[in-house]
Amino acid sequence: MATALAFDTHAYVKKLRDVGVPEKQAEVQVEAIAALIGERMATKHDLELVKRDIKELEVELKRDINELKRDIRELETRLLIRLGTLLVVAIGAVATLFEVSATDPRAFAAAAVVLGVAALLACWLPARRAGRVDVTRMLQVD
Repeated sequence: MATALAFDTHAYVKKLRDVGVPEKQAEVQVEAIAALIGERMATKHDLELVKRDIKELEVELKRDINELKRDIRELETRLLIRLGTLLVVAIGAVATLFEVSATDPRAFAAAAVVLGVAALLACWLPARRAGRVDVTRMLQVD
């Protein structure tokens, strides 16, 4: 529903005529301006539609961000399970290769330190890189 903009074409033609513009030229100019206003000017209704679209996009973005957070939590859980499994396998491998008892506290400590450092680097480096990403730029629609 388009709303009409109050533009007094007669008064504008009269002003142009008063400053020496020929009446025919003034009428053509007024028609062109009126057409531009009618076609190109945003109305309150247009602005309300844009506002509604922005709110919808905001809701969608919040939903997408929440989904991403859920996915990250799931990845963290899977990573924790894999690291625990890796720790058990590493302790078993150290015990087998170096003929150390699987219950030796030094073997547990050494494996825990080595795997802890490896896990820290494996998590920290990608997280540092991901932290540098501009989320708003990544979520933009081309």
